[in-house]
Order: sequence, then C-alpha cells, then structure tokens
Amino acid sequence: MARACLILVFILSFIVGFPALSETIFMDDFEQDKEGEPPSKWGGCPQDAVVSKDPVDNGNLVMGIVLQNVDCGILADMDNLSEYVAEWDWFWEISTWHSMTIHQEKPGENYHLSRNPDNGAWEMWARTGGGWPGPFVTNVQPTELGKWYRCQLSVDQAHIVLKVKEQDDNTAFDQIAPALEMNGEDETFKKGKFGVNENPGSFLDNVIIYVGEISVEPVGKLATSWGGVKNNFRR
Repeated sequence: MARACLILVFILSFIVGFPALSETIFMDDFEQDKEGEPPSKWGGCPQDAVVSKDPVDNGNLVMGIVLQNVDCGILADMDNLSEYVAEWDWFWEISTWHSMTIHQEKPGENYHLSRNPDNGAWEMWARTGGGWPGPFVTNVQPTELGKWYRCQLSVDQAHIVLKVKEQDDNTAFDQIAPALEMNGEDETFKKGKFGVNENPGSFLDNVIIYVGEISVEPVGKLATSWGGVKNNFRR
C-alpha cells in the first residue's frame, strides 16, 4: 500500500509539474486555517494578521495584514539557517511601505526588505538597536497596486537577491533579472528567521521556503504549479 502511494505521488508530480526540492523548510497556502483568525503557522502577529479572502478571488484564502506589525515570523526552525530560498505571492492595495524581514536573530534585529511607495524602488535596510541603518542597496522596479506578484528571495548569509514577476508570468526565475541585490554592502546579520513587517493593505499567499536546488523545472514555475494544485483540491 505504501509503495502504491509513493508511485501515485510520483506520477502526480509529473502531471502538475511540481518541483522536487532538496529540503522544504516551510510551506503555507492558508487553506487549513479559518477566515478571520491568525494564521496558524506564523507567530508574533496574533492581532496584526488574519486569514482572509483573496481580494481578487473570494474562493481563495490568504494572509491579510490588518494592523502594523513588527515581528510576525514563520513557525519553523530557522534560527541557525543562513542559506535558503523563499518564494511567496504578494499583493498590495494601499500605497504605503510594505516589507519582509530577513535574518531575524531576535525581535527588533533583522534586515528589512522594503517596497518604497514614493519612487517604485526596492530597498534593503537594517533594524538594529532601535535604529534603521540604510538603505544599503536600492533599485527602481515599479510594481502596481491591486495586482498579485510572485517573489523569490535567495539568501546566502548577507548576499541577498530579490526577484519579482507578475503572478501569472510563467518565466522561470533564473531567467529574470534581480529587482534588488545586496552583496557586501552590509554584513550585520547572517542567519535567522524569515517574516513580515507590514502595514495594512498587504496580502500574502503560497509561501514556501526551501534549501537546495529545484531539480525539476515545474510547469509555470512554482507559483503557477502550486496554485494549480491548490485550486484542484478546492474543487
């Protein structure tokens, strides 16, 4: 029976084009949670983030930010992790600063990847000792409100590369130019948790964090493949 199940999973992986990952650290599409409650796989944000309906697709559950938060992180063992890849869908409906946290060694100490609403730039800051040094690197790549984007963050200690594309763009990330890259401009943090430091009007979905290489290129890359699996299970 176990062998038959393994064969079925193997076959399905080819049908949906899902990638084989060397090690998956974290995965969340929020479908296991209840609308209006905090996401069960995230910590530090019980009043700041709730599971809500997708602003574009009411049949889809996502994580929505309702209050500004500073330490909302994934519940996974990343304290000593210095190298990984994170991918997620990101949607903004309000023109304000929207940010993710990288290498959170302890609350209030981390890198701060931000979308600047004033000039369409991506920026990398630090949050340490109550201050905000930076930005260490900045690059203009405009994005729009009211549209889902797929983001990929490749982290190797203080070498951090962000890539961004529209959610329905099937171009593989390895063919997309970085929206932002930090490599030696600052080395304050080199390990720690991944999370969110957000303002209201932001939504996340299909979050996955893994270590290693994707050995099989999925159909439509990770966001599209996982989205297909997710939609099929909902029907």
